[in-house]
Amino acid sequence: GYGPYLGTIPDMTPRDFGLRLTGVREGSPADEGGLRAGDVVVEFDGKE
Repeated sequence: GYGPYLGTIPDMTPRDFGLRLTGVREGSPADEGGLRAGDVVVEFDGKE
């Protein structure tokens, strides 16, 4: 099966740091957690 579902749409453009989100699916765990399009994730589960 598939791995965990977050509901994010990442921008895969190389960056110096973080991962920019181009979108977040409505009603997804990411949406309910407050993530929004344009956010840059710099840490996940305590890891940079």
